[in-house]
Amino acid sequence: MKRVFESLRSRLIALILVAMLPMLTIAWFIGAQLYHHAVDDAYRETKILVQGISLQQEEHINTARELLFSLSASPLIIERRQEACSVFKDALAKHAIFANVGMTDVEGNAICMGAPKTHEGSFSDRLWFRQIRQGHDEIVVGDYHLGVLIKEPVVIVAKPVKGRHGEHLAYLFVSVDLSWFDRNNLGNKLPKGAEVIFYDHNGVILHSEPEPEIWRGKPIGAAIRRIGAPDPATGVTEAYAMDGISRLFSFAKLESSSASENAFVAVGIPTDTALAQVRRTGGLAVLVVLGVFGGMLLFAWVGTGRLVIAPVRALIYQANAHAAGDLAQRSGVADGTELSELAHALDGMAVKLAAHEHELRLHLHAFNAHAIVSAADTAGNIVYANDKFCEISQYAREEVIGKTHQLINSGFHPPEFFSTLWGTISQGEIWHGNIRNRRKDGSYYWVASTIVPFVDDNGQLERYFSIRTDITRALAIDEALQKSEERFRLLAKNALDVISLHDPDGRYSYVSPSCERVLGYAPADLTGHDGYELVHPDDVERVRGMLHQPALLGEPGECGYVRVRHRNGGYIWVDATAAPTRDEAGNIVSIQVSVRDVTGRKAAEDTLRLHDRAIAASGSGIVIFRRGDLGIEYANAAYSDIVELPEADLPGQRWPALAEAAGSLGAWQFLRDAVISGEEMHAVVEGLSRHGRNVWCDVFVSPVRSEGRAITHFVAAISDVTDQVIMEAVLMRAKEAAEQASQAKSKFLSHVGHELRTPLNSIVGFAQLLESDPYAPLNEEQHERIEHILRSGWELRELIDDVLDLSRIEAGRLELKPEDVNVFDLVRECLEMIAAQATEKGLEVVNLSGECAQQMARVDVKRFKQVMLNLLSNAVKYNREGGRVTVSCHVSDDGVMHMAVSDTGIGIPPEKRDELFQYFSRLGAENSGIPGIGVGLALCRHLVDLMGGNITVESVPGQGSRFEIELPGTCCVPETV
Repeated sequence: MKRVFESLRSRLIALILVAMLPMLTIAWFIGAQLYHHAVDDAYRETKILVQGISLQQEEHINTARELLFSLSASPLIIERRQEACSVFKDALAKHAIFANVGMTDVEGNAICMGAPKTHEGSFSDRLWFRQIRQGHDEIVVGDYHLGVLIKEPVVIVAKPVKGRHGEHLAYLFVSVDLSWFDRNNLGNKLPKGAEVIFYDHNGVILHSEPEPEIWRGKPIGAAIRRIGAPDPATGVTEAYAMDGISRLFSFAKLESSSASENAFVAVGIPTDTALAQVRRTGGLAVLVVLGVFGGMLLFAWVGTGRLVIAPVRALIYQANAHAAGDLAQRSGVADGTELSELAHALDGMAVKLAAHEHELRLHLHAFNAHAIVSAADTAGNIVYANDKFCEISQYAREEVIGKTHQLINSGFHPPEFFSTLWGTISQGEIWHGNIRNRRKDGSYYWVASTIVPFVDDNGQLERYFSIRTDITRALAIDEALQKSEERFRLLAKNALDVISLHDPDGRYSYVSPSCERVLGYAPADLTGHDGYELVHPDDVERVRGMLHQPALLGEPGECGYVRVRHRNGGYIWVDATAAPTRDEAGNIVSIQVSVRDVTGRKAAEDTLRLHDRAIAASGSGIVIFRRGDLGIEYANAAYSDIVELPEADLPGQRWPALAEAAGSLGAWQFLRDAVISGEEMHAVVEGLSRHGRNVWCDVFVSPVRSEGRAITHFVAAISDVTDQVIMEAVLMRAKEAAEQASQAKSKFLSHVGHELRTPLNSIVGFAQLLESDPYAPLNEEQHERIEHILRSGWELRELIDDVLDLSRIEAGRLELKPEDVNVFDLVRECLEMIAAQATEKGLEVVNLSGECAQQMARVDVKRFKQVMLNLLSNAVKYNREGGRVTVSCHVSDDGVMHMAVSDTGIGIPPEKRDELFQYFSRLGAENSGIPGIGVGLALCRHLVDLMGGNITVESVPGQGSRFEIELPGTCCVPETV
């Protein structure tokens, strides 16, 4: 193949063929478009077919709905008689589209059905059954699946059979058959050999045409084996079908009113049928392209022979003559073509070659005067040596001709060196290298050698031409420089400092390799840049004054703690020094700068200073002391104030520098034991300062360990808590006194209450006897006085009862008897009890508690009525003439009952509301003539709290007040039927 394309004619023909490649691309593109059209047609046919099947299937489902409606109205079905089975068989006989009609019990077991049972099973795990059991009272449609009792692909439509009270008695179902279609139904829509497969979302085949019984229940992957990747636009894929024939398969979802659209349709059209037109068109295109190619090849073969090949051969003949030394030979190619220009170029070249040959002889003379030149045959024998070779080797030409270069071998290089050399030039490649040779007198010299192998016309090695240059002195200089440079490079690379040279303007001219380790920059990144670019703006002037300017004046400079930007964008702290460098004349030519990273040291110093300031400023006493002799090494000002010693006198003192108070000897001993055992300890102790002041101290002692984990010191944090200890003692005494006073008050109230009730009962009893004595009737004046006595007696008795209840609550002896009651009835009783009092004052009483008429609450009946009567009595007493008292009730979403009593009275000022529920506080009403001692509301709050509720108040001065009780509701009163 390689020799074929060495021909100019072959190359021209190949170019023509390459030019024809776009035609092949166009033909391929047309074929691809035809293929995509065929795929689109198959996809459209599938969509149309599936739409038709979906519509037909939806009609079948609607027919099943109608059948269920008619069956559900049948008395045989509703009463579930045995004759119902015959109804199902008749319905199944009339509708060939149904696979089964029947009825199940509420557990999913078939009661009877029209189709014979081929398998045992239950419907309880089916989607339609779960839906209808969840409360659906209408028709439900399930998903597509293989039947439970008959292994047919179906979708079940079901409807509940209800009892008189709406309960489900049984379930009617109709199994709509998915296998109603066959070859006759689809024959006019699909080409011969087409396949249709129905499968569910799990990939299980429900039905197929043909051979439905074989493939039903098997995975779709077993029936459709893909050959290639699916079409990205339509999903159409080429695959082997159930019979092993290649088909184009399209996929679509079967849409219907089922509960889960889980049925899919795969339609496979034989590939030969789908692509028949594509293959006919493609074959015709191939024939056309081949015909065009053949004509072009014939034209190219004839044309290139006359117009190209003949002139080229003439030019080749001329070139061969020139190569043989006949520079007068000409080609005779006619003018006017590109090849004639080549012929003129060859003629010009012949003229120039003659001139160059003369010039080459001159150059060769100069070359021999400088270079050491020798030539050897393929066996290594020297066949030529110039004068420089003889001069440097000290051998005469006659002594080296016919000998090998072993004559001047110094023995310095190992045999492998020369094996590699010979291996290179034997392959026809040029070798370069340095060689140490030996003179005739035994001394050595180094040469830079280039050995060029020469080949004959047949490509065979003919001789080796060696050109050498004496580099003995240059190598000695290079070796010394290399050693010096290597020492400097090692120092610069491994140094902790970054060493750099700057021109007088500050630009980098050299940067040591350690820069990349310290600053993140490679030396090449900084060379030529201004050194101030990396210096923090706030440090530029300090660097200029302390480093740059002294170095320009010939003095060294030093600048500590300078911020320099790292490559990552942050700044590091460095110490920098600078020194001038001078040339041989003493002029300053550059500035040498050394930079050392001190970021860690600076951070440590800053942290130590911060810790020192924080400890010194701490409000707690901080002291550090040694473990052995407990000698204090450091103490802050707060500790100095506690022990009352000057801060400067504390170092050297023995810790704690406080005398131990007699009452805290045990606590001090605990602290000493902790120090001895090296443990942490916390204690509150009493000590005596140097001035004799008693000091209570909150002490926390913690050990300090060395790097070897040995305890060397302790640190103690001490807070002066003297005032806190004294305050706690005062508060404790006050608390004890208050408790004693409260107990005495409760005893007094209880005793006084009982002592008052005895004479009061006598007064009220005798007044009642006088009022009701039929033998001594009272006149009008006496009757009014007796009523005044009774009214005052009952009010006094209520006040005494309130005081006694208050004493019981404070003593924790008030017991409640909670029970579930209808609060609406209790409220109505309370309203009846204050009705006369409200009428006397001309008040309107409005009862809006009807919302809670059916609501129960768990309360103590007596105490609940006591609270309501107190609130209603206050609403009457503090109301205006002709005003209104409103009782309302509602239950919130969280089940809490809200009972409110509102009035249109004088209201409560905002500044006095904090006193509202305090004992014996009447908020200024004590001078109004309205009876009371100010314990009613306080008692109400305690009683509501004991019943698990809450009482709140809203009031607007001059408009009235609204008291609301919140109680947890329990349940509703059962309705009376």
